Amino acid sequence: MLGAAQDQLAPIRLSGHTLDKATKAKVTLENYYSNLIAQNVERQQRLAKLEETLRDEGLSETQKQEKRQQHAIKETEFLRLKRSRLGVEDFEPLKGTVLLSINFFNVFLNFNFFPFFK
Repeated sequence: MLGAAQDQLAPIRLSGHTLDKATKAKVTLENYYSNLIAQNVERQQRLAKLEETLRDEGLSETQKQEKRQQHAIKETEFLRLKRSRLGVEDFEPLKGTVLLSINFFNVFLNFNFFPFFK
């Protein structure tokens, strides 16, 4: 009976590869959630700033509500753009102008894809 108890308490030996993978997963999750928290704080600050400007401008309640809706639409679009993945179809050559060339990999920018550059 004593031997069975000692087997349960024996440390589990993990390979270096497994430990590396676990560390990478931990760092990835920590970065992901710390970024989410930071982004939420930034959104709350933008909303507080909007509310402050609405209070200072002395607008009617309907105008304030309209500005809040516009803000919500902009925030939603911003978050959607952050989640979207860029693909080859999102870029267009700029009349043969190479902006950056690294190891035969050419980078072209399409400013039409990002509405905040307009």
